[in-house]
Amino acid sequence: MKKLLIITILAAGALAIGAQSGNDLFQKALILERTEGNLQEAIKLYQQIVEKFASDRKLAAQALLQMGRCYETLGSHEAQNAYQKVIERYPEQANAVQAAKDNLSRLHKANAVENASGFKLIKIYTGEDYVDSISPDGQK
Repeated sequence: MKKLLIITILAAGALAIGAQSGNDLFQKALILERTEGNLQEAIKLYQQIVEKFASDRKLAAQALLQMGRCYETLGSHEAQNAYQKVIERYPEQANAVQAAKDNLSRLHKANAVENASGFKLIKIYTGEDYVDSISPDGQK
């Protein structure tokens, strides 16, 4: 009986080590997004968080918000969908909802300028350092 208890405890410990919490996945996604620049993989992890940890409403709302930012950086219209989901699904998450509304407003203004003038606004730098010139090819 004692051996069975020890084996059960060890097995449960091994499962706990293998399982990642929602916060662990969120941190991993942030690293993929911000440090490695791997936005597609970060989006996949944010999506997993939204699906697997839906009961943690604050975390799920934050994951959707970050997913929207990734899509926005990629230039995808999916960003609007992600921000809208934050507003619709998590109305009690005031900070996330306000950030989603602000981002949607900014996107709508940028789309209006693009449609009215024929010019397309593209964010070329998001860091804190000052950039004083654009690369010769106009891409950076």
